[in-house]
Amino acid sequence: MRKAILFLILSVLMLVPNMAVDASNCVAITSLPYTVLSAGNYCLTGNLTASGGGINIAASNVTIDFQGHTIYGSQASNNTFFGIYSNDRNNITIRNGEIVGFFYAVRIDDASYGRPEPYDTGGHLIEDMEISRSTFRGIVIRGQGNTIRNNIIRFIRGNTLYTNSFAIGIESTGQGLVVEDNMIYEVRGRGISDIGEGVGIAVSGAGSGSVIRDNVIVNSSIEENDNTDWAGLSRSTYAIWVGGDSNVVIHGNIIQNFMYGVAFPSTVEPSLIFNNTITNSYAPITASAVIHMIVGNVCDWDCLTPIDPIPSR
Repeated sequence: MRKAILFLILSVLMLVPNMAVDASNCVAITSLPYTVLSAGNYCLTGNLTASGGGINIAASNVTIDFQGHTIYGSQASNNTFFGIYSNDRNNITIRNGEIVGFFYAVRIDDASYGRPEPYDTGGHLIEDMEISRSTFRGIVIRGQGNTIRNNIIRFIRGNTLYTNSFAIGIESTGQGLVVEDNMIYEVRGRGISDIGEGVGIAVSGAGSGSVIRDNVIVNSSIEENDNTDWAGLSRSTYAIWVGGDSNVVIHGNIIQNFMYGVAFPSTVEPSLIFNNTITNSYAPITASAVIHMIVGNVCDWDCLTPIDPIPSR
């Protein structure tokens, strides 16, 4: 019954109408690779296949409307290509289409990443996209005040470029992120002794003021299965992972079949974790009840008590 409900949710998400840019008022992207050099509205007029990288956005204030079309990229486990890439820009919107394959489907960087100074770009929006079969990351977004909503992200897996390769559906670094109403399923890393992790949503650092709400994050089983696409991949999985400083709100999410449901491994700033439903998880919520406010969550047993020991392979 629970699985039927989750797939009903997926079906509804896929039927939500898209608000497309008027094709007469956009610059058509008709081949790949393509570089956006100036602000404005851009759109796809058909499906496109990339032999390498896809779209490089080298300007701020850009909207790319897929208008229901798809960009296809390499699904090779050692590919290093980006479906959409931008660095140190503001107000980029990506919407209404599908990206299949690539190392990163979408990567929007801030030049301050890894430096002590705060982020000075942001205001990005990614909505109504379906992203699948990326070999490292579905969406990576850095900067302040970004929003990721109403997307479907599926079958993200670790690549073979690294000995222990993390796979992440959505990864963010920066303040004021909103991640809402996304469907994320089948995310699993690759690595020796289950070191490479599969993570649904990761706030990797500097995420103060972020909100993660009303997402559905599901794997088909808590263990990788030698009879599926996951053969040989890591069984270490996290639905929501928050690192660095904290002060985030996590609520209303549905989580199923992840080894760890919601995890705050080393944060010290208080966060609010409430009204999440977490089922079939070895450690539903890994966070200090002394530091964080944890209320109203529904789990198979006490949300703060992990199975001890967590089953080995």
